Amino acid sequence: MSTATATKKTRAARTVVAKPSNKRPAGRTARAKAPKSDVKGGHSNGYPFATKTQIGERIAKDDAFIPVCLNVLLSLQTAAEQEKGTTSSKNGKGFMSSHSVNGTALARKGKLDSEDLAKGRAIVAHYTKQLAKHFRNEARSSDPELAKRAAVFGL
Repeated sequence: MSTATATKKTRAARTVVAKPSNKRPAGRTARAKAPKSDVKGGHSNGYPFATKTQIGERIAKDDAFIPVCLNVLLSLQTAAEQEKGTTSSKNGKGFMSSHSVNGTALARKGKLDSEDLAKGRAIVAHYTKQLAKHFRNEARSSDPELAKRAAVFGL
């Protein structure tokens, strides 16, 4: 019905259409947010592994953690990629092609000076998801009890 037609009708004949509401439909409740942890860096829900956020915070603060992360990322590269120092496989593991040359060189260097630490920190900060997965898998394999606790979280 066009607006011109609607205006010609009397008020009694007009149909009132309810505007959609922003309220939830009946029977649905708001999802409760997880409570914030009282333990510094811990989880109130019992999640036993380091999260991406925690790893990112550690990368930002801990100089000794940078070489560890670089070596983890290098180990995730394929053998051919490690040998060449480049990225040839798009497998979502290890360094991106833009970081492979510098990341490989820094990982192989061993002791890093302050300039190398800054470069390494900038590189590994991009890989918190891969690092979290690696450290989670490492913890699960070293402690069978963690594997049972991880099952609660679908891991």
